[in-house]
Amino acid sequence: MALVILDRPADLSSGLLSLATPSPIHPNVKIIANEGMNSQASLVVRQTMRQAMQMISEELLQLLLEQIGQQTEQIPVDSATALMRPVTVQEDVVHPPGVNNASGNAPGLLTQIMWIGSLVTGIVLFLASQKAVAAGSRRWTVSALQAIVGLATVGIASGFTVWMALSWYGMELANARETWFFLWLAGSAFFLLQSSLLNWIGFPAMPLLVLLMFFSMPLLNMAPEFLSQTTRDWIYSWTPLRFTAEGLREVMYFGGLDAVGSNAFVLWGVAVGFLVLLLASGFKAGRTTDAPPTSVTGD
Repeated sequence: MALVILDRPADLSSGLLSLATPSPIHPNVKIIANEGMNSQASLVVRQTMRQAMQMISEELLQLLLEQIGQQTEQIPVDSATALMRPVTVQEDVVHPPGVNNASGNAPGLLTQIMWIGSLVTGIVLFLASQKAVAAGSRRWTVSALQAIVGLATVGIASGFTVWMALSWYGMELANARETWFFLWLAGSAFFLLQSSLLNWIGFPAMPLLVLLMFFSMPLLNMAPEFLSQTTRDWIYSWTPLRFTAEGLREVMYFGGLDAVGSNAFVLWGVAVGFLVLLLASGFKAGRTTDAPPTSVTGD
């Protein structure tokens, strides 16, 4: 949000003084709202700025009436009309979300879809890898195939998600291909993180993943300034879902992949780091099973 005074200081003063003359000139003020950053915060700040400008107008009206009252008791109709609205306020919206973008909350919704879809993919491939290892396949080969199949599946799922948003729901996207690429990156980071924990810990990792989703999702569409300091420091600052939602906002509302900043680098770091952990789980020692007893014959 920005409040811009369009007139120069001298023009602003002369404009205010001219309101008491037969040829009034209204000072101009513009309120610029950046809806792409956060539609909820933008709405709150716009309402606040409107109230602030209303209070300023009332103060200016009272001041001008006192000055005019010292000179004359009669005010021309044109001057009285101008005094009722001393400042002309314009509103401008930059980086609008577009139609059918859930009022600017589409990045948070897409992030939730990718997290849940990646989690389902990770669970299915984890169960399949366990069966393959039990059948005698090499563990490191299974881990490599798990990563390859998972990344390919996430890429297809992210493309289908973008197509569904465009075709079924009519979501307006400035660049569908770049949105798909970033969703693929985010989904890959999610899948590798989830699969690494499943491979190393097993199903006890599920409560951790569910709790991470449970505490992160309500924060995705909220402005950081609206959160408590504890929530910002202990959850919002590091959750991977937050970097995905912010990156999607940059891609969808601020110029595509060219506008993506540190959020993409964080997701790349998460993806590479947990890919290494996922492949390293292939060298983890499996459970040893007792050998079947052998018969020993004596003399």
